[in-house]
Amino acid sequence: YCYLVFLIGRHEYGVGQSELREAVARWFFMASLTGRYTGSPETILEADLRRFSEAESADDFVAIADRVIETQLTADYWTVTLPELLDSSSAWSPYLFGYYASLNLLNAKALFSNMRINDLFDPGLKQTKSPVERHHLFPKAYLSSIGITGTTRANQIANFAFVEWADNIAISDKAPSEYFPEMFGALPPADREQAAFWHALPPDWEHMEYFEFLRERRKRLSAIVRAGFEHLRSGAGHETKVASVDQLPTVSDLLRQMETQRVEFKQSARAALENDAPEKVINEGVVKTIAAFLNASGGTLGIGISDDGDIVGLQPDLDFKHQDLDGYQNWLTTLLVSNIGGGVVAAHVSLRIESVGAEVVCLVDVSPSPSPVYAKTTKGDTCFYVRVNNTTRMLEGPHIPSYINGHWQKP
Repeated sequence: YCYLVFLIGRHEYGVGQSELREAVARWFFMASLTGRYTGSPETILEADLRRFSEAESADDFVAIADRVIETQLTADYWTVTLPELLDSSSAWSPYLFGYYASLNLLNAKALFSNMRINDLFDPGLKQTKSPVERHHLFPKAYLSSIGITGTTRANQIANFAFVEWADNIAISDKAPSEYFPEMFGALPPADREQAAFWHALPPDWEHMEYFEFLRERRKRLSAIVRAGFEHLRSGAGHETKVASVDQLPTVSDLLRQMETQRVEFKQSARAALENDAPEKVINEGVVKTIAAFLNASGGTLGIGISDDGDIVGLQPDLDFKHQDLDGYQNWLTTLLVSNIGGGVVAAHVSLRIESVGAEVVCLVDVSPSPSPVYAKTTKGDTCFYVRVNNTTRMLEGPHIPSYINGHWQKP
């Protein structure tokens, strides 16, 4: 049925190849995840065909597809419905496959490993043992030892993670608090951030009560599935992460708005231009802004632009460490990954360079995160930033759950 949608878009409406591929990818993801064509498929298909027949152009066709998707994959679906559906031990669950697909889309690595999951799943790999295995985060024998028995309880979707088979053998039946700190601690810090995101691991999960762990991890698994879907929505492949280029604001667009809830300017990301501020302080200004955009409605940070809208350019930052533009973008990406987390940065942040007269600026485009994001700054490793009008503010104490409940768990 999804192939039929593709054929209609291609032959009846002449949708461009790239745009059609992305639109049908989103449609296929939605249909697979929700089981759209498994109950009364002919009835649903007829309704879909009627909707598409209302299109008068290629743009209308894509817009209708996206409207249908939005009615199915609502905010409540991601935060309430999908976590509940993940309360299952089925090995053939569409929700489980949605998570697998999202790991593939996000270019994730196996837990404790430097191998990418899509490489380990390569059907061309011929080995006596599968190179990647589903590992019980709480091993079955350990659960039995604490009185939790039964396949349904042990084989919960939320109790599995992908590891290389050698790691699975090494873990054996050890308690999470016994094997996890050592194996996870062996990863570089940036990789630990990414792994915790990709594998939906709550902080200190290895010390959690089992059923509490399952409840919390289901929420995080849902967030990963959403991140994978949003990756398709961006028309991304593995490189573009927020939106197609012609949808993103230009420097002129940003200057017309000036600083707002979704627009921020920084003269530099590392060079002190007006005072002797340490580089780390200037770095943190960028990290805080990106984290705040992630926790709010997204936005664009313009680096090389003053608060008043003057184009300063990137040259001071480039001269600071004698970098070219490629090296600068690599450095900035590493800064964000190290202090915010590789998974969320990969899914929701993209960089682009724009020329303005004789100068160049860097625009950092951010889409909103489907779950709270914490940043590492001099104030701590889990600082929570939000946008309040045209400012970035750090929330503390009871203000954090209050904001989270209002922003991500709206009725």
